[in-house]
Amino acid sequence: MTLSVGVVLPPDVVVLHARDGSMRLLDLRGSFFVLDAKTGRVLRALLESGIEQATTVIAQAQALDLSSAREDVEGFVAELKRTRLLQADVGSAVGHTRKRALVLRTVAAALAGSMTEPTRFGRRLLFLIKLVLTWASWEDAVEMCATLTHRRPSTRYGGPATMLSALDHLVRRLTARHPLRAECKERALLFWTMAHQLGFAVDLVVGVRLYPFEGHCWCEHTGNVLSDEADRCVLFQPVRRYRFGLYGALERETVCS
Repeated sequence: MTLSVGVVLPPDVVVLHARDGSMRLLDLRGSFFVLDAKTGRVLRALLESGIEQATTVIAQAQALDLSSAREDVEGFVAELKRTRLLQADVGSAVGHTRKRALVLRTVAAALAGSMTEPTRFGRRLLFLIKLVLTWASWEDAVEMCATLTHRRPSTRYGGPATMLSALDHLVRRLTARHPLRAECKERALLFWTMAHQLGFAVDLVVGVRLYPFEGHCWCEHTGNVLSDEADRCVLFQPVRRYRFGLYGALERETVCS
């Protein structure tokens, strides 16, 4: 195998650096991988400088000739691609883009105008969120929900707390009664989308704790936790936030890496 293009992390993967020099790869689709300090240096060199630099790092660390070191790097890349922790910088994104476009078109057609009935809208959206999380990925579900917020700009940073409280109650009731198991990801995505439909600028937050490893999702508005319990969310270190920028574009902020 010969690498003809560079590699990048997929949108669903977040890198976390531990104090001992090791790395954690958090796959937002639900997986978690630990790389020791030596392997982490190889991945860092691969992402920052390409295969030649990664080959040099392995050759120096293991006293190998460059040919053997390159074989090791290419095997390492192949394994990370197999587990969907890396993707080609050019080419592999095409299939992902087509899949995402199909999802977004389907959802836009299915949910157009349905926010006039919040309970019905919430039920339908929750089903679609569950479907996309199962069939595609976390990032596809985020993109899907994001397309449903653009009909109404999210500029309301204040306002009656009763509106968000009522929405929080509705979302918890819908997810608790859903026939398919709905957890924090589904609940947070549903709340995030419906809150933006009402005009509230709400952040979608992904957090982790490393020991023992656990992931969690929730929403925040003006620093207040919504869609979940604040005393539980404080146990997790935020690693990514999703919000909408000034002109309505979806922004991803890696909070901790």
